[in-house]
Amino acid sequence: MAKQDAPLTGEALIKEVCRRIRVARSYWDAHNNAACRGERDRAACPLQHIN
Repeated sequence: MAKQDAPLTGEALIKEVCRRIRVARSYWDAHNNAACRGERDRAACPLQHIN
């Protein structure tokens, strides 16, 4: 995925977070816990900036 200049907002933000959660779940199912934690943290990061 290409690096974007502007932060995601609205529907695009929701879609990206959901995509990352699905990826984390697939890592969890494959017993790849470290990758799961990393992906989960990346999914949560944009949500921390919402007021």
